[in-house]
Amino acid sequence: MVYEGERVAEVVTGNVLVDELHRDSISITILYGSGGGGHKASAFALRDVFSASYPSSSIHLYDASKIVQAGFGDSLYNWLIQHSLSNVMPLLYSIVSILQPIITKQHIHLIKQFFLSQNTSTPDLVVSFVPFLNSALCEALPNTKHITVITDFTTSQAHPWMQHPRQILCCGTTTLYNQALALGYNSERVFRLSGMIVRPEFYQSSNTSMPEELISIQNTLPDSRDQERGRLTFLLLFGGAPSTQLVETAAYSLAFSAKVSHNVVCICGYNGELLQKLTKKAEAMQSNSSESHGRLIAVGFRQDIASFMSHCDVICTKPGPGVVAEALVVRKAALILLVPNGEVMPQERAVLQWVKNEGVGIVVNSIDELCAISREQIQNSVKKMLQMGVNRAVYELTEIVYRVATNNPVPPLNTERELTHKHYLNTVLSRNPLMLQHDASQLATLRFL
Repeated sequence: MVYEGERVAEVVTGNVLVDELHRDSISITILYGSGGGGHKASAFALRDVFSASYPSSSIHLYDASKIVQAGFGDSLYNWLIQHSLSNVMPLLYSIVSILQPIITKQHIHLIKQFFLSQNTSTPDLVVSFVPFLNSALCEALPNTKHITVITDFTTSQAHPWMQHPRQILCCGTTTLYNQALALGYNSERVFRLSGMIVRPEFYQSSNTSMPEELISIQNTLPDSRDQERGRLTFLLLFGGAPSTQLVETAAYSLAFSAKVSHNVVCICGYNGELLQKLTKKAEAMQSNSSESHGRLIAVGFRQDIASFMSHCDVICTKPGPGVVAEALVVRKAALILLVPNGEVMPQERAVLQWVKNEGVGIVVNSIDELCAISREQIQNSVKKMLQMGVNRAVYELTEIVYRVATNNPVPPLNTERELTHKHYLNTVLSRNPLMLQHDASQLATLRFL
């Protein structure tokens, strides 16, 4: 992909070719949130790739929630998810939306104070991986360029990303791109990435060694015996704070009570209660070992998720944009979205619909449906994945950040539409989710600054 007179980024193999002339010293501040793990993972992905491409750059990462003293909100979000209370989220988002004009003023003050306290010059660029705070960021730092990397499939009034006309937007879906244009953003300030931001190790996952936990499963039950029984290896991955009740039931049912019991590896993240419960159940079942049962292994927070994904047959997860994108980069295991009773959070609805439309995953609404998945369904899911285009977003984003940070002219604001920006946010978006379907190929060519 050629950047109009600039250098070429070779992204097919996951490597960025660095021109020695472009190793400028750049100061970048990256902001992430702690409500869930997707924002932070995406932020660290950019840091890793950008640092490798431009090693002389100065990059600082901060938890935006702590800056504006909203850490309690992220903690509450994680607690509700962990206790299967995600149906409360729409109410919380409504409360935040109502209070937004009031709290934004406080956020502006806190952001100004934070950057003054750093005793350093203002960064060349702020890259935000968080919703809600972007208006305050733009107002607090009027002389700094702002890039907002949207880690959801859409923006909405309940979960707003597009909040200020000075934002430069990086959109991983066609829907987001069209929403930005409809809201009045200048088209030259909106970049259509080829997908969500995924950490670089997922691009090299096929070269990773098998995790010890999976080796132990293979040593206990050789592949040939597993295949005779139609046994698969499931990876249960429900974020950093998974629901105890949902994941515990799914893990136990898949390993011990399904018609064809499977091997199950459960990533419990920071949910110590879930890890303890599953470990005790696994030990109890192992002491009464039966070849008719699968194996259940529970682990806590892990950094080598890419390796687990590449050595399992099935990834069972929630409709989170990050994990769906990671599975589509690895392309080794089938993707199953477990959505009990069809209930999802507002920001996950677009992900669920996209997976259904593209056919790249299997959506199930109950544990019984999950246990009844056939090998043929799984094979078809993987075939669909292999037909998808390549996601090069983290490498594309690296180039966009470099171009913006190195004082290239930023396109002027569309002042005529800027006047209607707040009107669109308050009325049009609330009535129309703009789930527009367009040929993605027409938007595949990025337009650079």
